[in-house]
Amino acid sequence: MLVGTGVAQFLAPNEFNGPRGAIYDAHVASFVIWVPLVLTHVVRHAKDVRRLARRDLRRVTREAVPGATVRQAIVLTGLAAGLALALSLVGHVHTYLNVPLTPPALSR
Repeated sequence: MLVGTGVAQFLAPNEFNGPRGAIYDAHVASFVIWVPLVLTHVVRHAKDVRRLARRDLRRVTREAVPGATVRQAIVLTGLAAGLALALSLVGHVHTYLNVPLTPPALSR
């Protein structure tokens, strides 16, 4: 739901009663539910990740486990694609925040 409402806000920012309408409320509510769940998940797996990541980066492990190098390449590609997508969307933040691209002229 979090991703769906975020995409809906991005694609149709003025629908559903505007940028602060029903879709925004659903997005905020799903975010409030999602954050503690993800935080709990990350904290519970943090020790395992530290241990396994160190092992996974060793050349001996990559040679011993079939597909380890491919898996690492896929992970790095996914991170790079996510970064590229985030950077490409930075210019659209004004749409989400409902802020004009150029500030209005000051009237005297």
